[in-house]
Amino acid sequence: MPERELTIYVAGKATADDLRAVLNDDRLRWAYASRMEDTGLGWLCDLLDGRPLGAPANDDRPGVSLDHWAEGRAFGPDLEVDWWREGQTYRLRALLEEGLHPANVTWNARQGEALNAIGGERCILLYGTLDGKTLRERPTWSEARVPRHLAHPYVPGDDKPLPGRMTLLCQDYGCDGLAVLTRLIAVVPAEKG
Repeated sequence: MPERELTIYVAGKATADDLRAVLNDDRLRWAYASRMEDTGLGWLCDLLDGRPLGAPANDDRPGVSLDHWAEGRAFGPDLEVDWWREGQTYRLRALLEEGLHPANVTWNARQGEALNAIGGERCILLYGTLDGKTLRERPTWSEARVPRHLAHPYVPGDDKPLPGRMTLLCQDYGCDGLAVLTRLIAVVPAEKG
């Protein structure tokens, strides 16, 4: 079986509009973002629309606009885009095995030793308490963390209305058998991971 190689693209000095355009790529579905006051894991559309990231629709937490997050990762099965605020601009990184990087900014391929997939996809268990009791309430898991609370979404399973736990599906990459980078793929019920 041929090795699956990760391609890494970087871009600097991206504006908030550039970041929003890159995050509108159809291959991205989920987002993890953090700032000094908050951390969230949820649907990318909530992040782009300024809704509470990972929180239920009836939550009283205010939404946060994209430009107020210090850093984040948007991801889907085929692509991850990471960003870091640097003053008034952003540094971006795109991770993918196949296909093209997102449009709308000037990307440079990162030079250096190639990173290859190590093993298959793996799951990272997310802990927390289920906040909603019914599907109509758009249930959410939440975890008290120091120094920030982490909310993450409920994702319905095919055969169970409320899964026991949620996981982050990810893929490790490295060289010489040593993992140096993990790409996020999806948020899935633990039973499916």
